[in-house]
Amino acid sequence: MEQALLSVLEQVILFFTLVGYFARFCAAFFISLFILAMVFFHYDSFRLRRKRRKEVLVLAEYVFEDKEAAKRWLYCRPIALGGKRPIDMLDSEWETKEVTTLLHRIEYGIVS
Repeated sequence: MEQALLSVLEQVILFFTLVGYFARFCAAFFISLFILAMVFFHYDSFRLRRKRRKEVLVLAEYVFEDKEAAKRWLYCRPIALGGKRPIDMLDSEWETKEVTTLLHRIEYGIVS
């Protein structure tokens, strides 16, 4: 009787040990998936920012007809953008739209 009870107890302990290992494996697996998703998201957002920056730089070069003038403008703080630097506003699509709208206004001579 004692031997059977010890055998059952050993099996229960083994079961919970295996469950613990499986839980740790699952946690590590899902954390790894989460990290991969975050890395991919970060890379994707970096790619979008780089694309926006390039598009705005090309537009600014077209408007100012000079590459150096366009770069200087990207680092100045126009009142029309609330004192923010255009280069700092390229992280979101909404703010990028504000910068391109201002460039189009400059191109067509719209001051207000």
